[in-house]
Amino acid sequence: MPEFPLPPVQIGGFKYAHINTNTLTGLSSMMGHLHAIVINTAGAAGNTCKVVDSATAAVPVIAVIDTTVMRTLTYNTTFRNGLIIITAGGVTAADITVVYQ
Repeated sequence: MPEFPLPPVQIGGFKYAHINTNTLTGLSSMMGHLHAIVINTAGAAGNTCKVVDSATAAVPVIAVIDTTVMRTLTYNTTFRNGLIIITAGGVTAADITVVYQ
């Protein structure tokens, strides 16, 4: 089971989490809303970000994102079981921000 770090920052109705290492990050253990994922700084070749609708497992997968290109991806979708972000791949991790409720 992933460890849940310090509470995320919350502004208005949205929370955000900043991730800049290749790691498993548990953001929620309950139902919520994934608004967007921002790739602030691209990672090295092969870097990915897997977005998972779970609090304890690697499935079901919402998306697998290539994080080697800076961009903002808007999802506006509901996750039912929790939210886990798994960043992995190249030598240099991408710098991403996950915006959710």
